[in-house]
Amino acid sequence: VERAEEMAQQRNAFVCGQFENPANPDIHAATTAEEIWEDTEGKVDAFVAGVGTGGTLTGVGRVLKERNPDVRVVAVEPRASA
Repeated sequence: VERAEEMAQQRNAFVCGQFENPANPDIHAATTAEEIWEDTEGKVDAFVAGVGTGGTLTGVGRVLKERNPDVRVVAVEPRASA
């Protein structure tokens, strides 16, 4: 993140700030979660996602939990990224 900010200051670039941007989980709630729900006909027992910025996990997880409180939401982080 620090390197991206440095590069943005030196070039014509933009740092989207996905870690802080509330649009990140919101767009996954509005689109990714809906696609999963529709494609599975609401038959979701668990959702597993890499942590990354957390946007996919929190956005999708929020919607799935609202629709099925028993759904398991699991965060995964590759060993090399820890």
